[in-house]
Amino acid sequence: MPVPGAGDALFVLSALRMGGSERKVARVATALAAGGTCVGLCALGAPYTLREALAHLPLWTLDRRHRVSPRVARALRRILVQQRPGTVFAVDLFALFYLRWALHGSGLAHPRVVALVNTTTFVRRRDRLFMLGYAPLLRGADLLVFGSSRQREQWLRRYRLAATASCVIHNGVDTARFAGAGAGSVMDARSRLSIPPRRFVIGSVGRLAPEKNQCALVRVLERLCAGGVDAHLLLAGDGPERDALLATAHGRGVAQRVTLAGEMLDVRDALAAMDVFALPSTSVETFSNAALEAMAMGRPVVLTDIGGAREMIEDGAEGFIVPAGDEPALGDALRKLASDPGLVLGMGAAARLRAAREFSFDAMVEAYRAIIGARAARGATSSKADM
Repeated sequence: MPVPGAGDALFVLSALRMGGSERKVARVATALAAGGTCVGLCALGAPYTLREALAHLPLWTLDRRHRVSPRVARALRRILVQQRPGTVFAVDLFALFYLRWALHGSGLAHPRVVALVNTTTFVRRRDRLFMLGYAPLLRGADLLVFGSSRQREQWLRRYRLAATASCVIHNGVDTARFAGAGAGSVMDARSRLSIPPRRFVIGSVGRLAPEKNQCALVRVLERLCAGGVDAHLLLAGDGPERDALLATAHGRGVAQRVTLAGEMLDVRDALAAMDVFALPSTSVETFSNAALEAMAMGRPVVLTDIGGAREMIEDGAEGFIVPAGDEPALGDALRKLASDPGLVLGMGAAARLRAAREFSFDAMVEAYRAIIGARAARGATSSKADM
């Protein structure tokens, strides 16, 4: 058990997997702690992939083995009682469910409950049905944090959340860490990933899942190659679609032009190897961390028109925005870039500039620090009033 130290804020997550939201929270918590905020994290269950990266922070892992576990709810309640955090962030909807359960009957003067909403639309009917239960929990939160204005508008309307306080915090990226890669580092990265040095490399980072639609990139790759483009596809990440991606690549005759790099704790090598970053998701995306990291590396991005894509880039300036599920449009955008190296460089430079100007990591951290500080200020005012 780590040394207690979550008096200001506690982040509760379903797991510590390599997902974009989990990686973001790990970085935000680290930065908050470095600035003097007493912050901890609590993961309800496995996987705990990011545990080593968080060894410097108070971290509780509750080993949930069943979807509904009274034992885990009791363990979370004990942590809340012991730590008495002023603000608790539910990083996902399942974490919000457990947080409400743990607080019920705890006898605590409730901390400020802040719910982070990390998805825009749901693919599975099961998830849409679960929202019948999650929506009331969201309405009972003290603050809802959305990742884009478009997502916020959709959720407030769809789930009747307008009466609940809410704000938008765009994801941010550390542009110093994700510095643009020079020609030498590009070639080195491709060598380490066994990618031929002169190919036009289309890449993506994220969980290999149906809603991410990476199979569309394999089909587009085949059409580009048939049209004379010496192209290659690099995917960093793992997930249930891995076998389907391999089967599609073999079936389309492009298996030698597809690299599945697996999960990477540090994705900079993968981003450096790419000419363009593509995210063909059909749902779920709100404000992609991976796309921001690619922009910070000076890569143009091709995004589908979901979530906050139009808040992240301007179509035709830092990349292209295409309709979700429109493979011909996706292929056309990638073909334009493959045929014009100057366009790639110009859009990449514009992407890095926009990431640095509008989506800095420091600004995102300060937005979270302000939420924690607002609760602390209210607590101080209440204490004076009681004297």
